[in-house]
Amino acid sequence: MARKAQSFSRLHRVNELLQQTLAPIVQREIATQEMGLITILEVDVSPDLSTAKVFFTVMQEAHHAACLQRLQAAAPALRHLLSQQITLRRVPKLQFVYDATVVNAHRIGHLIDTAIEEDKKDKQ
Repeated sequence: MARKAQSFSRLHRVNELLQQTLAPIVQREIATQEMGLITILEVDVSPDLSTAKVFFTVMQEAHHAACLQRLQAAAPALRHLLSQQITLRRVPKLQFVYDATVVNAHRIGHLIDTAIEEDKKDKQ
């Protein structure tokens, strides 16, 4: 049981380290004005530390497909830059995944606000 907790703790620390180190690298190396701000939301490393899913979002939703392509193409170079900044025996392969949670939450919030406004108009 203690080993499992220790393993989880290490994975959590590696996830945090990769996220904190990768975010500025992506901003410096990948982000462009037409794509807008790229935000690394979460990193999920496999238990054997061989792969890491990197969840990201972009402020300009229309560019998420192009951004995903660019990140996937740059993954080996980003992995190399990571290896120069962190101390791990093996830096995991990076797999980028677009996370639409933020966009969906904004859209749902807007729908709720619209419904409330319409409800107020109907009551008057």
